[in-house]
Amino acid sequence: MLVFEDATVGYGRRAVLRGLSFTLEPGRITAVLGPNGSGKSTVLRCIEGQSALLAGRMPVEKLSPRERAKRIALFSQRLPAPDIPVEELVSYGRFPHCGGRLGGADRDAVERAVAATGLEGLRQSSVRRLSGGERQRAFFAMLLAQDAPCVLLDEPGAFLDPAHHTALLERLCALRAEGRAVGIVLHGVADAFRIADLILLVADGAQVFFGDTAECARGGYVERVFGVRRLDFTAQGKRYTVFE
Repeated sequence: MLVFEDATVGYGRRAVLRGLSFTLEPGRITAVLGPNGSGKSTVLRCIEGQSALLAGRMPVEKLSPRERAKRIALFSQRLPAPDIPVEELVSYGRFPHCGGRLGGADRDAVERAVAATGLEGLRQSSVRRLSGGERQRAFFAMLLAQDAPCVLLDEPGAFLDPAHHTALLERLCALRAEGRAVGIVLHGVADAFRIADLILLVADGAQVFFGDTAECARGGYVERVFGVRRLDFTAQGKRYTVFE
């Protein structure tokens, strides 16, 4: 479990968000929501070590980069395009465990990640030559290969077509079922209500809400922060939530 206690996060000495008190719990998905520019990504980058904890407490802050990488895997919003094969990129996820010398267990982890993301036919393709959606899947495979107990994702659905977007949400639910702590920044609020157990809502430089998804829905927090209207409906026996 990762616990933030009255934390302030930002870059250098510049605070982006204050008053963060929330947890990332094993076997639960926490969705981070907020208007554009509200600092959602900064929260994940602080956990992973790319932005600063300026005040408050976060237990992993004193870990070495390698130990942190063993415990926390981050899918970033900014993805480079190295001219290397997809299979090699995915293998980078094993480096915190093996230091670059892949053993049998590491290769097995790479194979599982490639298969889970449907990249078997692209394993020797250059990452630089992939489409945006294919590149997203390749980096997600690297995250899976890292096999960390805490998984952080910054808007991972960007560039994905509807079928792969649905497959991504299903994979996140599978990670939850494996007992991982999943923290995800989402642009689509409806996706958060579809898969998340907990909602962290931020706006205007501060935490607005943290708690169960159902409690967030009852309180109307999303409607107030985003200025939208919530609609619930049922189709083919499934319940859906949309915002407009």
